[in-house]
Amino acid sequence: MQRDGKIVVAGNARTPNPGSRTAIALVRYNSDGSIDNTFGTGGFAFGPTFLFGRAFAVAIDGEDRIVVAGDTPVAGNVDFGDFIVARFLANGSIDSTFGQAGIAVTDVGGVTNEAHGLKVLADNSLLVSGFAPLVVSNTNGTTVQSEPLTAVVRYKPNGTLETTFGSGGRVQLPGDNVGRGLAVQADGRIVLAGSVDVKDFPLSETRFALMRLLANGTIDASFGDAGRVETAFTERGDAAFGVALQADGKIVAGGASNVQINSNFAVARYESDGDLDTSFSDDGKLTIDFFGSTDVAENIAIQGNGKIVLGGLARDSVDGYGVARVLP
Repeated sequence: MQRDGKIVVAGNARTPNPGSRTAIALVRYNSDGSIDNTFGTGGFAFGPTFLFGRAFAVAIDGEDRIVVAGDTPVAGNVDFGDFIVARFLANGSIDSTFGQAGIAVTDVGGVTNEAHGLKVLADNSLLVSGFAPLVVSNTNGTTVQSEPLTAVVRYKPNGTLETTFGSGGRVQLPGDNVGRGLAVQADGRIVLAGSVDVKDFPLSETRFALMRLLANGTIDASFGDAGRVETAFTERGDAAFGVALQADGKIVAGGASNVQINSNFAVARYESDGDLDTSFSDDGKLTIDFFGSTDVAENIAIQGNGKIVLGGLARDSVDGYGVARVLP
């Protein structure tokens, strides 16, 4: 949401030019839902047409510029994608003062990276989180799953890496899969959300997983168990896809429970130290079923009155979109 009430949506689309490519795409709506024809071309804007790209996150910075984060493919036996961050001016044109020709491409760990979390910090620097998608392959008749990797990158306002963060601007967390959800506390600490596998593949069983980093990118050992928190809703797999912060410092994570069979929306609330908040739904956890089929909360937000809003897949006979609001 822009400050003037207009709505920006980011994703990807085929560029309308010869030899079209899948590129980052934006559309802006007026507050009444009509397309804003003053934005880009007829309300639509594309990232650089010379570069493949997908956007999974979008934010507005303090100067009303539009920032998106996602991935761009690369050629390689192991590394098939890198983080991409692009910045647009308020009129939809690419901001050539950011990165190189408006984009910044970053690899973490030499493996495939997808950026799904994006936060604009107070000085218009950017924090981006993501992960290496798990890959299942067959090696000599044995089914093998790749190791998880979480990646966090911080960029200066001009799109260059903030080298005081992590190692040269990057934090690499092998073995963790918590890059999908991202929130930043008022003190600069970084909360990540995702899942942790507690059984060996292929007998996978996942749980909600949170991790907290200090502002400099190191793990915050004061949070949970050496910086990590695991939460089980079921014995058939649970995963967090988003995280949000309440005004009182409590942490709320949303995702899915029972992911192997007809999952439900799942939400858990934590104290600032990572302990489950038992004042929330008696044990700190709540699940929501829509139609008895697959439901997955992919997004989470907290309203000014403290109510928690979850949105995502809600399947009946066909895939649909579901929204649930939870009292604080």
